[in-house]
Amino acid sequence: MKLVKSLIILSIAAALAGCGGDDSSNSNSGNNGDINTGGDGGGNQNGAFGITPWDLTKIKLELQKVAITDGKTADICGSGDNITVETSHFVASFHYDLPTNNIDNLKDATRMTEVALAELIEHTGLSLTEDLDISQKWTVCYDSSQTGQGTAYIDKFEFSPTSVDPNSSRFTSGYDLAKHELFHTFKMQLIDELAFLRMPRWFTESTAELFTGATFGNLTTTTLNDFVDTTKESPFNVQTWYDEQEFSSIHPQYTNPYSIYLESLAYLGAHGLTNEGIIQLIRDSKNSSNSNEDFSSFDKALSVLENSMTLPSSYTELRVPSTYKHQIGEWADATTYRQDFTPKAGYGEYIDLYIESLDGAYSNDGALVTSDQLHYEMRGVLANATYKVYANTGSASFGPITVVVANGKLGHLDFTDAPEFNMD
Repeated sequence: MKLVKSLIILSIAAALAGCGGDDSSNSNSGNNGDINTGGDGGGNQNGAFGITPWDLTKIKLELQKVAITDGKTADICGSGDNITVETSHFVASFHYDLPTNNIDNLKDATRMTEVALAELIEHTGLSLTEDLDISQKWTVCYDSSQTGQGTAYIDKFEFSPTSVDPNSSRFTSGYDLAKHELFHTFKMQLIDELAFLRMPRWFTESTAELFTGATFGNLTTTTLNDFVDTTKESPFNVQTWYDEQEFSSIHPQYTNPYSIYLESLAYLGAHGLTNEGIIQLIRDSKNSSNSNEDFSSFDKALSVLENSMTLPSSYTELRVPSTYKHQIGEWADATTYRQDFTPKAGYGEYIDLYIESLDGAYSNDGALVTSDQLHYEMRGVLANATYKVYANTGSASFGPITVVVANGKLGHLDFTDAPEFNMD
């Protein structure tokens, strides 16, 4: 029986972390499977793929260092004259005239953005003076409606974080949204806005997730194959936003397929793609075509990069669904394990699990319950710590049960006496 990720798991993540839209991607990582994450926290070491994001303690310390001043009343976000605030690299105002607008929240959002910029500079190795043009401060348009959405431009971005309060459980997802959108701005700075549109959708979103610090290395072969079987596409063939909308409008479980894109990028990382290679690939994707659907420069740049990688099949071949399933299946199977599962009886078929560390620094929605309902499949090694685990059917969720990991695996999960989870 084919296993399909339940929609309810998205609601659990939202209830626990305040996620939604771009805010709901694989945030709160710190464990990126078995791929080198760069060791000491920087993400641009030679040979590294992925980054170790700053922890909340460091982020809070950096927030305290950000100096902020009141600016002049101006219309910088297209919604009429409004108050502005400034930091070293940003001028910010409200995106809309809303009753939820609050000057203190605007300042917190701008501080958040300044720290997100500093973290991304560390992880990418880019220079604010040589690689990015911030001689004129970039604009931040803060939407206080907390939608979890954002949009980036070459020298500004709009975002609506679920929280700007560093003491809120929802803060991390909002902070990650700032990093995600800022990384899009970095790409536009490197190659310009039009060239940015000529990089494929799967790549633009997966790299933003990677440098945000999102979790990868946890989606099972079943999950990845289900995407291909359901959408009839290889993730590597999702070229535009319209391609994405075409399948997500029919299959709402893929409304936010960023984890699928990121896992596909991680496959390339396991075969030699590095952080430095990603930055170079972005630079080499610049072209002068007038067509927003001309991806030839990207395809050529990646083809050149493949010469230094160990891919069993080329990128062009991996865009064929059957080749993608075969190659990525072999790769994912190598780190997939199966453990015992005991369901709470009488509630139908269980589909998947949601796993979160007690401190919220790690979350994983990639574990699937097998069709016999006696086991679950999971990838990657967990850090030895205490975790909360939720089990989901198509219409309800149960847990959490508390599990102490001592050997890298959750072991037998028994939900016999688990309470039903109330998302309200």
